Amino acid sequence: IHETSFFRELDTDEFVKDYLARTFLSKNLPVNIVVGACSAGYEVYSQAILYDEYKDRVDIFGFDLGPQAIEQAKSGEFIIQGPTYEAQDTSVCNDNFLVRANQKSVCQKKCQELFKKYFSLKAEKGINNPNMHPFWQYAFSFENNYKLNDGYGENCSFEVGDITKLDDILEDNSTHCLFFRN
Repeated sequence: IHETSFFRELDTDEFVKDYLARTFLSKNLPVNIVVGACSAGYEVYSQAILYDEYKDRVDIFGFDLGPQAIEQAKSGEFIIQGPTYEAQDTSVCNDNFLVRANQKSVCQKKCQELFKKYFSLKAEKGINNPNMHPFWQYAFSFENNYKLNDGYGENCSFEVGDITKLDDILEDNSTHCLFFRN
């Protein structure tokens, strides 16, 4: 499937973070997070961004069946497509916290600020394809390329793997949190 986006289930992520912070991180214990079916790594980097304040004690590991997806995740380069800032409907864009400058949610503003700390805009372009249906032309009217900043994401690692080999992937049995989104 290779469906992925940043902060895909933010409420769930915040709930889990609060639990892990109370249970492990507040006691200075390390936490290992595993993201299965991580595709291109958006969810892995989302976890890294959410746990930014604990990055010295949180390691995040993503695995996926697709070697190309894992290579993209390792590259730290991402393309975000979506409607223009003026667009009223951002529901077609999963990463809408990056699309709208005037977010209302405190959590989305936090994500936007942390995302900008981790990633830099590498290239920005409008999409103008006359052969595209007008709805999709509107829905995907820009394409921004982001690159992971140096010094960030060092607590993230990726591997081609499959759930049937989970015991091999999780070598030391110290995993505190597993995410499977697809």
